Amino acid sequence: MTPDEHLRELWRELRNDASPSKSDAVKAAVDALYAVGILSTEQCELWTRRLATCPGHDDEGGRSWCAFCGPMKGDAPR
Repeated sequence: MTPDEHLRELWRELRNDASPSKSDAVKAAVDALYAVGILSTEQCELWTRRLATCPGHDDEGGRSWCAFCGPMKGDAPR
């Protein structure tokens, strides 16, 4: 797994809990990867900005709540 893939997973997990403590932990991971030279300055800046927005929901269905979006429409009953 690449660092970007790992950060993408952490970002998606924030949809379940984007509390300050969870968000700060992911931001700390970005900072650590930058500090040891794994992420470039540009990657660090992009990830830092990206973490403030929802990664979307194309990879899942039926979500009724998102920590970024709030209440969402679930799948319509049939």
